[in-house]
Amino acid sequence: MNYKELDKKYKKLGKLSNEKNEIEKILIDKYKAFEIPLYSIDEEDYTNDDEVNERYIYKLFHINNSNILNDIVDKSLIDIEDYYPELLDKFDYDSLILKHNSGKGVSIVLETKDGKHVSNFKVYGMASRLVSHLVCYVPFENIKFKINNPSYQYYLECLRENNFI
Repeated sequence: MNYKELDKKYKKLGKLSNEKNEIEKILIDKYKAFEIPLYSIDEEDYTNDDEVNERYIYKLFHINNSNILNDIVDKSLIDIEDYYPELLDKFDYDSLILKHNSGKGVSIVLETKDGKHVSNFKVYGMASRLVSHLVCYVPFENIKFKINNPSYQYYLECLRENNFI
């Protein structure tokens, strides 16, 4: 991969907006996500999760649209073959875990430090394409925008994969 070329293209593009309302609009419009209560995922899970900071979490979204899931779920990573349709309308902890593991649902938690911008996110479920798309708007915190930095290289790859550069 030619990171120098991607870096040049990125510098022309500039950073994409990570404003809360814009990220939420992408989730709602493009991915047919809808908000569910934060407590749908146990508070202890947020506390024990090194990838999120429970102090900054402000919203939890869920995607269960089958057409969208067919596009974003990594089928090779699905743990559970069986799925229980009676759980479709439930959004408690156990049903969310089953949905995530079976590829029948993906949840996204959003964080903000300043109340205006999304500072971090976490995707629950097997949806690397969704992660890649969101990274374009919300790159890793403390990323060093230098060609030899693996985090920056991944960011550039996400931008390319999602046709921004």
